[in-house]
Formats: sequence, C-alpha cells, structure tokens
Amino acid sequence: MRIGVVVDSACDLPKSFIEENNIVVMPIAVRVGDRVYDDRRDPRATWDFYACHLLRIS
Repeated sequence: MRIGVVVDSACDLPKSFIEENNIVVMPIAVRVGDRVYDDRRDPRATWDFYACHLLRIS
C-alpha cells in the first residue's frame, strides 16, 4: 500500500525530514491589505516579507 503525506507551509518539520521523506508542502496564502502572498516555506522569502511588512510596525 502507498501512502502520501502533504503538509501546509506552517508545519513544524525540519527541511531535512521533509526532503528525506518526499513530503509535499502546500503553500498558505497570507493577505496583507489588498495583496496576497504565498508562503511556500522559503526562509529567505519569509525574512524578506518580515523586513518589508512586519518590522515597520514595531
């Protein structure tokens, strides 16, 4: 029997575990004002998002 595993980008699994087990990561849409951003679990894109949108608030 084959089993498939799919998680969303908010899962708390290490990247190495995801890659070793061929787990598919589905993006989550994040709405900020009128714009929608896809969270695809890319650390660089996440930090860029924080720097552009969230760090200005504090």
